[in-house]
Amino acid sequence: MKYRIEISPPDISAYRKGGSGVEYVHLLDSGKPGPTVMVQALTHGNEFTGAIALDFLFKEKVRPSKGKLILAFANVAAFARFDFDDPDRSRYIDEDYNRVWGDDALLGSRDSAELRRARELRPSWTPPITCSTCIRCTNPAGRSWSADRVQKAARKVPPTPGASARPRTC
Repeated sequence: MKYRIEISPPDISAYRKGGSGVEYVHLLDSGKPGPTVMVQALTHGNEFTGAIALDFLFKEKVRPSKGKLILAFANVAAFARFDFDDPDRSRYIDEDYNRVWGDDALLGSRDSAELRRARELRPSWTPPITCSTCIRCTNPAGRSWSADRVQKAARKVPPTPGASARPRTC
């Protein structure tokens, strides 16, 4: 299908080194307690309006007043091959990036450009395993757990003095 693209993709090369340890991922830390919010652009390389929005946030020097803000360009390999004459060619390299986020794919042995990037990005939004009493942090694979598994895990976690007997998440 032929269609006309009426906006130009932004040049994101200036955002390659973000200081987070992962290319095109920027961690902006206010230094104050608060939520961590992640804004991700370029899930698909030919859908670059999110990249325009991130470019705007960078140029406006947006910073969180509390907590952390993660600004990430996701499928940069697909975006790098964007072509106005064939925009669908740059949607992804090997497979749809939306379909690689399940534990079976991320933790499995399959390989693709999108899986490699998702595996690289995952630590950006997965909580670190540092809390010895939190159900999410005691789950070494970072997987979603059923209520049964949460209750089993809760029985294995020693209670923190003065803490509720109910399992908590951080």
